[in-house]
Amino acid sequence: MPRKRKPTRGYKNYLNNFCQGAWGSTPRYEDEFEGPLNNGIWTSYVYIHGEQYGRGRGATLLGAQEEAASCALRTLQDQQAT
Repeated sequence: MPRKRKPTRGYKNYLNNFCQGAWGSTPRYEDEFEGPLNNGIWTSYVYIHGEQYGRGRGATLLGAQEEAASCALRTLQDQQAT
């Protein structure tokens, strides 16, 4: 039987640490829930200094926030590359 892969976690923590080190502040999340309580979808937006840097969706709040943080990290990385 194939092993289940554990979801990657830690993007929120990494983004928080990065923002603390770079700017002395933490990112802010805004979360929305849509659908029935037993089968809804969370959408999370992450803001740094008032600007949206990422959006994530997931079956859980943490999953949506982790995806949003991952997106924000990619955005920051792209900005540093240019």
